Amino acid sequence: ETSTSSNDTITVFEKDLSTGETTTNEIQIADNDNSYGDKADAYIPKADINDQQTDNNSISTYSIIGSDDRKLVTSPDKRIALLKIHYPDGRVLNGTAWIFAKRALMTAGHCIHNNSYGGTATCIEIYPGYDESKGNSKVYYADKLHYADDDWNKDDWGIIETKEDIGTDCGYFGFSYTVSTNDYATLQGYHDDTPRMQQYKQRGKLISSISDETKMWHKFDISGGSSGSPLFTDDLRVVGINVAASIFGDINLARKIDEKLFNTMLSYRLNPDRISFTVN
Repeated sequence: ETSTSSNDTITVFEKDLSTGETTTNEIQIADNDNSYGDKADAYIPKADINDQQTDNNSISTYSIIGSDDRKLVTSPDKRIALLKIHYPDGRVLNGTAWIFAKRALMTAGHCIHNNSYGGTATCIEIYPGYDESKGNSKVYYADKLHYADDDWNKDDWGIIETKEDIGTDCGYFGFSYTVSTNDYATLQGYHDDTPRMQQYKQRGKLISSISDETKMWHKFDISGGSSGSPLFTDDLRVVGINVAASIFGDINLARKIDEKLFNTMLSYRLNPDRISFTVN
């Protein structure tokens, strides 16, 4: 469970996949002195500008609300990655992550650590813009894993670090902690119930952005594999992380990017080597 030792740090669990060591670290939250306000910009490599989408076996999460309104993405966004997650019990399951910094991706915390599958992942393969019909995605590997909590009802976010500059290669999303009820957003990611492993998206209104500071409700259709998918606005800023099908049946749940998580993510963007903000 996430805990804060002061207004300026956040405690996370860290697993180094090269050594297998798991530690508890305090991450220094960026001092956002209004230089960024409530928004951080996206980055698109020049060579990929024309390819980016600007229009509108599984970790079990499944909830189709009414008709299935997901649309196939014919030009996959390389800032969104398919995850092949290797767990201690031997299972390899799918998830989704999205790049937000030079060497960092965001996903759901339960993709990184899941007690149902033996604990913290032992290896995560990362395939940006993967399309099974084309098989054209380079593979990256997770180097370090950070998660706050794997319980969707608490603080279900996780950060994957890579040694390679995945954000420089593929681009990255912006992010923001300002969003209003009935704002339009797009949910885009991977789903285990589709004919092929390809990106699907759905655009619509957020029905509630404030159930509390960290939860965001939506009616986008989700299934296994879509955990960790970004909910992003038309200006390519992510405002939420898909985490769960709700127990209420006709509504699904995302982890809202609040100001604390925004500033934590900003730390990874401003300090890609983490030297200056790893406290212990």
